[in-house]
Amino acid sequence: MATMKPWGRTLRTLGIAAGMGALPALNFLPHWQWLLQLVVLSCLLRLMVRLPRQQDTSEKVHRLAFIQGWAFGFGWIIASVYWLYIAMHRFGDMPAPLAVVALILFSLFIGIFPGLSLYAASKLRRDSSDTVYALAIIPACFALGEWLRGWFLTGFPWNVSGYAHVDSIFSGLFPLLGVYGTGWIALVFAGIAILASQSWRAKLINFSALVSFAIVCSLLGHIEWSQPQGQPIKVRLLQGNISQDAKFASERVIDSLQLYQRMIQQDSADLIATPETAFPTFMHMLPAQSQPLVTRRAGR
Repeated sequence: MATMKPWGRTLRTLGIAAGMGALPALNFLPHWQWLLQLVVLSCLLRLMVRLPRQQDTSEKVHRLAFIQGWAFGFGWIIASVYWLYIAMHRFGDMPAPLAVVALILFSLFIGIFPGLSLYAASKLRRDSSDTVYALAIIPACFALGEWLRGWFLTGFPWNVSGYAHVDSIFSGLFPLLGVYGTGWIALVFAGIAILASQSWRAKLINFSALVSFAIVCSLLGHIEWSQPQGQPIKVRLLQGNISQDAKFASERVIDSLQLYQRMIQQDSADLIATPETAFPTFMHMLPAQSQPLVTRRAGR
């Protein structure tokens, strides 16, 4: 039987990495998405652990780790922000081919951050055991890369891994560790899942660690980490559901302003939040009848 050439295996691995990266785009779906993410992260960790150790090879392994992370990040981002194509082409009148190219280039750029994370992890591996590599080095580098993505050049933290766990067993970690720390812990959990050994004793230890880890994280969700101060306030969230193609149309501005004006006046509240596009014009360009309402509600 013919064997696959090295470059063919590399392309296959990169395709798998990009495909796996696209799956966490489902993080915004309800209920089961966090389980899917753990499976995906476990597969990514497995790919990294299977790479040769540094002393066995050259810089080529580190470059392969970077490319795998880059492919994973590309799939993650392009599946998460595909709607940018709609915004650029349908509502921004950008030609479709140019919008596709812009989306691909943007996703390739943001995908660099997971690539750099896995490159750094591969560099730091050295003589570390698979356990240290999967539970400490890779999760730390990956979490640092996500934080960097949310900060560099004003940041683009869209769909970072921690967001998948708002309703998961790790939700109790948010008050303590925030979204990046929660994503880091989830990756550690995924690392435990791939470290099963051939011996039944090691498998039992691994399974016990997973269950204990899950129980502790679940219990944290039942702890009240903060206490309310002062009297409760009434909050109203307004959404006019104005379609994108009508939101900024000059002939629809007055209708939009009147809609939100009615919604604001329907009921009183201590805090009223509207979409950022509720008033799609500058304050000094608002109609005379709308200016007093907006300035009064803004506390001016």
